[in-house]
Parts: sequence; C-alpha cells; structure tokens
Amino acid sequence: MTRVALTMQNRRSISPHAGRCRNFTLTTVVHGREVGERTQVSIEKERTLHSTTSEGLPSMLEGVELLITGGVGPGLVQRLARHGVQVAVTDEADPDRALQAWLVGDLHPEAPGAESDGGRGNCF
Repeated sequence: MTRVALTMQNRRSISPHAGRCRNFTLTTVVHGREVGERTQVSIEKERTLHSTTSEGLPSMLEGVELLITGGVGPGLVQRLARHGVQVAVTDEADPDRALQAWLVGDLHPEAPGAESDGGRGNCF
C-alpha cells in the first residue's frame, strides 16, 4: 500500500510549487491500483512544506510515501526523504494523468539532491 499526495493548490490541477502548496489530494494505491475515495486536505499557511523547515510533516500529510508535484527544490526533496516521502515531478497538470503516469512507471521519484522543475519554470 502506498499513500500518495498530489499538490493541488486550486483543487483542480497539479501545482507547480510543492513548498507553498496548501491544498492536497490524498489517495491510496494498492498493487498498482488506486483504491478508495480521494480526500482533499488543506493545511494552514504557517504549516506549508516551505514553512516547516526542521519540523516533521504537517499532520495531514503524515503517512504519505509519495508526493506528486509540478515543481520542487532539492532541499525539500531531501527533507521529505528524511521523513520517508519520495517526490515525483511532473509537467502534467491533470492529476488523473499524473497519477496514471506514476502507476505505469512513466513518472519516477526524484533523487535527493537533484534539481527539477518539471518543465514549468523555476519553482525552487
């Protein structure tokens, strides 16, 4: 079982900046298939991934093992890795297509220390 969070600031498409995102869609994947309902969660501005430097994950994101986003800096990738979260950067704005790309192996997690912006401009 893998718990996945998608950065969705506008609640419709993948956000290009993981660190400042306050709205996420959570889903669970079991044996390569999405199971159950997707859940929308919001976090306070003071608890964004950018704002929580040395602290743990915001409580609503605890248990997440994969973050799919449009852009993320290397420091955040490293920090999330310390909490057991892999990060996959996509240039796909549609959350269904982004998740499907990961499910079929076309979207891969970033290596901690790598710089990536998903082809959407500097987001780090």
